[in-house]
Amino acid sequence: MTLLVTGAGGFVGCHIVEALARAFPGEALVAADVAPPDAVAAGLFGTIGERCLVVPLDVTDRDAVAAVMSAYRPTLIVHAAAVTPTPAQERSNPIRILDVNLGGLANVLDAAGRVPGLKRVLSISSTGVYGPGVGIDGPVDETADPRPSHLYGLSKRAGEDLLRRWCELTGVSGASFRLGTVFGRLERPTPHRGRQSAVANLVGAGRGGRVAVLHGSAVVRDWLDGDDLGDALARVAAAPSLAHSVYNLVGERRTFGDVAAMAAAAGIASRWVDDPASADVALLASDVRAEATTGRFVAEFGPIARAPLADAIRRIAAAPAGEAAA
Repeated sequence: MTLLVTGAGGFVGCHIVEALARAFPGEALVAADVAPPDAVAAGLFGTIGERCLVVPLDVTDRDAVAAVMSAYRPTLIVHAAAVTPTPAQERSNPIRILDVNLGGLANVLDAAGRVPGLKRVLSISSTGVYGPGVGIDGPVDETADPRPSHLYGLSKRAGEDLLRRWCELTGVSGASFRLGTVFGRLERPTPHRGRQSAVANLVGAGRGGRVAVLHGSAVVRDWLDGDDLGDALARVAAAPSLAHSVYNLVGERRTFGDVAAMAAAAGIASRWVDDPASADVALLASDVRAEATTGRFVAEFGPIARAPLADAIRRIAAAPAGEAAA
């Protein structure tokens, strides 16, 4: 059995690689990414050993994708390669976002369709496909009509449809996973991740006895520890079958004020200001996302979060500066 993870060197990709390595001991694991592994990714891949094969791969290069598929013939593919753009990046280079987020998935699926023995393809999507949470009346499940407002969400929504149809045509098992706000170990800036989570920014701003200046205490989001994300996807990878083509995969839903209080209990002091421009970390009303339910995932694979949110935040806050990613 061979497992292939695209975007393996990123924050989410690293968690997926780590969890798959634990869930499938002894199996070959191909960690593919367009950029060479940084110190964090290289350290992680090194702990897995010789069965972790680090491969350069630009998913926008159709021939390169086909060559990797032909060389390694994966049994399972987890497609995590993506550009998570800032608004400025969305304005300045929209074609690049579509090339990676949608075109890259198309290239992976095109080549995967010629791999004998391929059993399953899992793709990372986002709750951003639902559109802004402001004005949404109550929780939404996977049957809700997605109305993404940004290019990232639009590309992810199209990718979900692409994977679903490809699975129908090929008979290969597959599903997309709508992630919410992911934070935790291994989080750091990478070339394709233009922003860090509010948790990482809060802890970073409040280290060394400083007081983090915050805005947006009432902003509500869901908060998923990266370790729980990796574990959840590993359980899906090992499942005999999948009942659905799309799953919400989110953590505990709390206000930013609640998160700051948990960080304060772990020694990260903060204070609130009314002006977002003067804050170290600012969440705005537009940052509220829809309340995505997890009943579909939980019924099939069990609980998503294995530890309380406060415990996950405490672990991040307790890590010395520069070591939270280790």
